[in-house]
Amino acid sequence: MSSLSSSPSSPPPSSVVHAMIALLLTQSYLLISPFVYSGAISLWFYPHLTKSEAGFYAGFVSSSFMFGRTFSSYYWGKQTDKYGRKTILMLTLSISILLNVALGLCTTFPSFIFSRFLLGFFNCVPGVLKTIISESARGDKEWEQNTMGLVFGMWGAGFLIAPLISGWLSDPVSQFPDSQFVQHSFLTPMFKKYPFLLPNLFGGIVTFVCVIWLYVSLEETLPEEQREDYPIPAFLLNRFSFLRMHNNRYKRVRSDVEIELVETVETAETGIELAQSSGVELEKVEEGSSTNPNHNKNPKAANPPPPPPTTIKSLLSKRSTRGLLIVYWLFSFVIIATDEIVPLFGLNSNAGGLHLQVKSIGTFISAAGIIYVLIQYRAYKYFVNTLGRENCMVLGTLIYGPLSFLIPFVLFIPNSRPPGEMGWSRFIFLGLTIGLSRTFASMHFSSVSLLLNDSVEKEVRGTMNGLSTLGGSVMKFLGPIFAGVLFAGCVNSDAWGAKVGAFAAFFVTGLLAIGVGLMARSLVKEQNAVSDDNR
Repeated sequence: MSSLSSSPSSPPPSSVVHAMIALLLTQSYLLISPFVYSGAISLWFYPHLTKSEAGFYAGFVSSSFMFGRTFSSYYWGKQTDKYGRKTILMLTLSISILLNVALGLCTTFPSFIFSRFLLGFFNCVPGVLKTIISESARGDKEWEQNTMGLVFGMWGAGFLIAPLISGWLSDPVSQFPDSQFVQHSFLTPMFKKYPFLLPNLFGGIVTFVCVIWLYVSLEETLPEEQREDYPIPAFLLNRFSFLRMHNNRYKRVRSDVEIELVETVETAETGIELAQSSGVELEKVEEGSSTNPNHNKNPKAANPPPPPPTTIKSLLSKRSTRGLLIVYWLFSFVIIATDEIVPLFGLNSNAGGLHLQVKSIGTFISAAGIIYVLIQYRAYKYFVNTLGRENCMVLGTLIYGPLSFLIPFVLFIPNSRPPGEMGWSRFIFLGLTIGLSRTFASMHFSSVSLLLNDSVEKEVRGTMNGLSTLGGSVMKFLGPIFAGVLFAGCVNSDAWGAKVGAFAAFFVTGLLAIGVGLMARSLVKEQNAVSDDNR
């Protein structure tokens, strides 16, 4: 009984939260890092393209990851309900290490797209993490919402890390022509042949570190009696014992009834030990006795019929879950489209862009990440405690839209630096605007994730979060393609010119965000009306 002796009502230690933060940061880097150089790598593969034309191909670079995740999200979600959260997480992340290295060694555009597709296919991080957080909370709602906000707030922190690292590591031969190490070292031929190896190699290294950290720190939250052994070939298990993913240091209890039963059995065992030490002879409790805590007089109640299998249709048949999923999916589309337009706007060299180098784009996006890191968690805690989860879900989208409208106004700020670089006034303006917009976007996603977990039974949370990731992946696959076509069409339009076209592109995504916010608001009103009727 020692595995159950820890207090089941208290949340896990901070080391578990730290492991989840590391995992989300890694996930953020894997997804976001190509955004900064997507236009540049398109020009490297196809040198005949202009910078404005590269936006179309850049959309496929960014969306191929989500296209792969679309095919596997629901499958991985069901597997976590069957084999365990940690088991599937370790398996997919281990494969991602190899795929990151392969991504950096690609020499053709199709091979790069296919490698990004596979990287997305073997990715299940967001859905699994949402499930683990809710199950680790053990009924502590405050811990659950604070941890969800903190962990998924790291998504925005990835915009601080990923653009800066990938922007500076991309194509070092071209970006640092005066560097003796880059131009004249034995690594120069490799840098010329694989100009985008370094940012992807870095992704593989941090994924490897994360796998080790998670294996040591993260504990399985799916109860042992619900888990099956993952079908790893026996010869591998015999040679590599660390492949046995199940962590049995403790077992999750699932209800107050089970907690009471555990305490009853522990008390009985303690009484038996004391009686035996005092020389008192105890009667054996017969298996069919009513004093046996495991005895149940009703055998049908002890073995209830198994519930029907969870399907996409059964999850979507619940009105509240369906509405929350639609809002989550649509806002995912808006966010990823805007995130794709921002670097294209920075790279574009006509009047509808900032004419920046890749490293400069990464620098100003990272500045937005600094603003985000400083205010996101405090803002989320304040608003969710003041307004509640439902209103935070609505507020995040309604404020995000107007903030995204402001981004192209940077073109009216004089630039004191030469072409390819950015002055401090523009740098600060973009950092504040983008940082604030991501803060409210994160508020929406954290709130809607908590509401989704509460809308279904805990036995199917993994499957539901797999479905939410599936729909989100579809939208994040379509978003960059839409953004690339939208931005290229707007800035190249003869009808209104490049500068007006840049404003039009951001106006479209901002308007879509406001539309999603109004949809979320109507959903909250509908659910409140149902709650009032039930009273």
